[in-house]
Amino acid sequence: MVEVVEDDLLQITEEEAKKMGADYLRSLRYNKDGYFWVDQIDGINIVHVNKKNDGTNRIAAKDAKGKLFTKDLIDKGMAPNG
Repeated sequence: MVEVVEDDLLQITEEEAKKMGADYLRSLRYNKDGYFWVDQIDGINIVHVNKKNDGTNRIAAKDAKGKLFTKDLIDKGMAPNG
């Protein structure tokens, strides 16, 4: 068993932790082309594989078929059992 002494713990700021988490999330992939991202319920993007989307409001973003994909995903997630 390893004993952890508090003084040995890495101490980072909240901003450093957010950046580390965002960078890690950007690096994750599933299947061939899949990736993960984070949008707040107001549509503001927090983390995206394409950093230019970070901080932008994607609530009115449409896919190639004109579907409001971000709004639809948020609405489904906020619904009961979403």
